Amino acid sequence: MSYPINWNTDRIFKDGITGTAIHQRLAEITSAIPTFNAAVNAWQLAADAPAFPTSTHCSINTRIFKMVSVQS
Repeated sequence: MSYPINWNTDRIFKDGITGTAIHQRLAEITSAIPTFNAAVNAWQLAADAPAFPTSTHCSINTRIFKMVSVQS
């Protein structure tokens, strides 16, 4: 991607980089980072991992996952 495509904030936010919209959005994102960070740090692999459909391939991966989890 070229520079104008990557940095043309006028297309996304009213008044571009000098407008209040971009600064409000950045403030929202900045204030959400600690909550996101806490969620990532609290995530437990064994308890929070999604349950995928089982198949021969998945059951092999599940056995490997259980072996690795026990050793940890």
